[in-house]
Amino acid sequence: MSLADEILKFASDAQSVYSKPTHAMRWPTTVGVLSQIAQVKAAGIASTPTLTSPSEVSPSTQGLPRNLTNVRVSKRSISATQAELTVSFDHPHDSSFTSAKIHLSTGTGNPVVIGEGSTSPIKVVLTKTSAASTIHVQATGNWGSVPVAKCPVQTVNLNDGGKLPTANLLQPTITGGGGVTVTTSGNNTTVTASGGDLRYLHTQSVASTQWVIPHQLGKIPSVSVLDGSGQEVVGEVVHSSVVLCTVFFASPQTGQAALN
Repeated sequence: MSLADEILKFASDAQSVYSKPTHAMRWPTTVGVLSQIAQVKAAGIASTPTLTSPSEVSPSTQGLPRNLTNVRVSKRSISATQAELTVSFDHPHDSSFTSAKIHLSTGTGNPVVIGEGSTSPIKVVLTKTSAASTIHVQATGNWGSVPVAKCPVQTVNLNDGGKLPTANLLQPTITGGGGVTVTTSGNNTTVTASGGDLRYLHTQSVASTQWVIPHQLGKIPSVSVLDGSGQEVVGEVVHSSVVLCTVFFASPQTGQAALN
């Protein structure tokens, strides 16, 4: 047999061996959509819930923040027509919580958002009103907000007749100046000095976080504060008028305030 004949025979034998499989071959069929859903259900994976509105989700729904707790509201007068509210609350330490919204409802009106923040406290400035006022503190989150009707509330009195604290009716001891005349009528006080500068020393014998100082100097003075041990302390000074100021501290303090 020639070499060419041997090559042709080898090729023919190889084709007969490798082109005819001895067993039937089964290819995988395409998995349909219904089959996939059946597999998901069999694995115990719940389908995604249908929500009508994020704001209407009940507090038990996954992703909605828990209600805020230990809500407190304090007020201070900053002018004859305005008051500052400080709203405090305990952080829920909830991964779904993003911020707290402060709502105000006056009289029979619907709650209106007046402030928002992610940490406590939150401060807002409001116009004084004689209408009954209620503060609603709403927890908001990635999936929506707790319904306002289910939020903690605090009532607040925003009506003080438009008056400043009556402590300025007192007659303090004012030093300096060649002659000083103090005339008081209601919440209006006039201080007249014939010469020199005026100074006032306030003594706080009862520990408090707020020192109301009716200095009646007729100007906006500088304020230096020493605590009961004679150490200088720093507080937030708010001048309500040219005759009255208030010093706010983080903790109750006694001591003296020198106004000049």
